[in-house]
Amino acid sequence: MRIVRILPAISILATLLFATPVNAASSQASISIIDLAHFNPTTFTFPGVGAFNFHPGVVTVSQGGTVTWTDNGYDQHTVTSYTTKMTVGFEGVNVQLPIPDGHFDSGIQAPIQSGQSWSLNTAELSPGDYHYFCQIHPWMQALLHVASGTSSPSASVNIDHNQGSTTQFFSGSASWGYLPRDLAVKKGAQVAVTNNGILPHTFSSYTIAIPVTEGFKTLIIPISDGVFNQTLVPGQSWTLDTSTLNTGTYTYACLFHPWMKGSINVT
Repeated sequence: MRIVRILPAISILATLLFATPVNAASSQASISIIDLAHFNPTTFTFPGVGAFNFHPGVVTVSQGGTVTWTDNGYDQHTVTSYTTKMTVGFEGVNVQLPIPDGHFDSGIQAPIQSGQSWSLNTAELSPGDYHYFCQIHPWMQALLHVASGTSSPSASVNIDHNQGSTTQFFSGSASWGYLPRDLAVKKGAQVAVTNNGILPHTFSSYTIAIPVTEGFKTLIIPISDGVFNQTLVPGQSWTLDTSTLNTGTYTYACLFHPWMKGSINVT
């Protein structure tokens, strides 16, 4: 008789221990964006050094003249002035990063797109030298010289992607990405995305991607579908509210560094 009475209790206990709860997934999740911080110090190199550049590297325009930058590559860029650099150390790697000084900036929230141009009127700049760089690819650095007089009323700069000039293009890029790369959450979960790297990145959903070949390298470039698309500067966080999404799998990427990809499965 005791055995008969114990069996139902064992059955209930087994159900509690081994059954999968209906709401097993957490209502919160997080994704960390990494880049240079996770490079091997002994093999570190900026991806694409010498492949992306401003051409010419030094340009002169008269005060009040206009300088126009045109993006002739596939990637996005900024034109951002700087005066000083800071040393950022991660895991034994020291990187010299320019610090924007506010003299001029094409903007990180709306970078110069492939095929687009951005113009700067130098009327409010004093004669002198202005160093500038790309916030997305900070190894891209150049110089604008504003001259007194009217001898150079305008100038133009090409933003080039000479990928065929180096076999080191995207060296070490496997160290850049999202952690975790693939995430499964219940609908309604809040997903916190934090840029723990030292470069700007985006967290952008996409449905289609197109192949782009330049030189020896073919890249698959994601096209944002607008479901979610957020630019994150270093140290910035943003939360994705999945209650606004339909159930299903969403692929995402960094539009600035398109080899960085991941997915979120909402159930």
